[in-house]
Amino acid sequence: MLTLACLGQSNDALVEHMTDQCTAGDAVATKFPAYFCDFQHAVSYNTFNSAICIYRGKQAEERTKPAQTTPKSGS
Repeated sequence: MLTLACLGQSNDALVEHMTDQCTAGDAVATKFPAYFCDFQHAVSYNTFNSAICIYRGKQAEERTKPAQTTPKSGS
């Protein structure tokens, strides 16, 4: 599961694994910036191998597709 953390409703606690609590434009912390960060804004990386950035509003789709396998004829 991809992890995302943002401020909760009262703005005094972090909420993890709750993408329905985070909205586009929120400052978020994640270990998966390629999926959640809006790269039109600055992204800050830290020594905990995570990033703080502006949330793009949704999770990005995979850039690579699973390999297509076709059965070999005559097998």
